[in-house]
Amino acid sequence: FIEPLMNLIGHCIMVTCLLSLLIFTNFKITFVSFFYFLFFAFLYDKFIRQFLHNLGNKAVKYHFRFSKNLKSFIEAIIEIKLYRKQNFFFEKTEKNLINIKKLDSINSAFAHLPKPYFELVAIIYFSLLFFIQEKNNLVDANFAHTLLIFGLSFLRVLPSLNVISSSFQTLRYSSKN
Repeated sequence: FIEPLMNLIGHCIMVTCLLSLLIFTNFKITFVSFFYFLFFAFLYDKFIRQFLHNLGNKAVKYHFRFSKNLKSFIEAIIEIKLYRKQNFFFEKTEKNLINIKKLDSINSAFAHLPKPYFELVAIIYFSLLFFIQEKNNLVDANFAHTLLIFGLSFLRVLPSLNVISSSFQTLRYSSKN
């Protein structure tokens, strides 16, 4: 719980500092860019949230079953040995562990999903920004300088956005367990 929270705070501070630099460089483009990325971040969150909620509920269910089976196994170990039912309990436990492993794998995959998503959104945004500027004959050295600063800032912000998103997902997922 503490590690994702600390990651979240640290990367939010870094993103805020870079956002301040971008506001100083070009307020108008920064303002439009911020709300563009914020919109797509909310879209991502809206579609992923319910899936992660269901994933957390399933994980709770399988962890509960595993604990229940393990408790039953430990309490009745003498009877299990006497009646030779250890295979029954091993199979139930193994099935729950397999389900827990699958859910943890899915959660891990979703923790890495924000990076390609935000990369695609950024590529589309920078392409549209350049296309609009070129169509209006506004591409000059100053625009190239601004685009370079925004591009380099994005290269540094993207890993932070991934960590922030993953931290939120981890906090949501682990709050269910």
